Amino acid sequence: MLGTYTTKPFSDRSWSAYEQGRRAIPDREYVLMALVVGATPDDLKAVGRDKAAELLAQELDRRRAPALSSASDRTIKRIERAIAQIQAMPFSQDTRDGMVAALMQHVENLLDLQEKQLDIMRHETP
Repeated sequence: MLGTYTTKPFSDRSWSAYEQGRRAIPDREYVLMALVVGATPDDLKAVGRDKAAELLAQELDRRRAPALSSASDRTIKRIERAIAQIQAMPFSQDTRDGMVAALMQHVENLLDLQEKQLDIMRHETP
């Protein structure tokens, strides 16, 4: 899986040595390992790897950007249109705000579901 995240993967032997604590893990390799196992920047911070956490956050942002740019225009326009339709409804502002919040929660739930599916698939990969 490491090869899916970099064109310059390190060897299985190095991975094993890192896992067994026989060698210190450089930040670059730590970030790549985090990508493979699905660790988050918060996970890395929790174990005292602040620089690696920062690098991982930057890498995740970089990897998200191309996918978002291809889908974002249509998706953003649809969400904005749905919000405009809600705002045009003859309800109180509190009700409309609640409807917008519900819409956004649905979007978040869908993204959470997609993330969970990827986690399941990642763990099933040999």
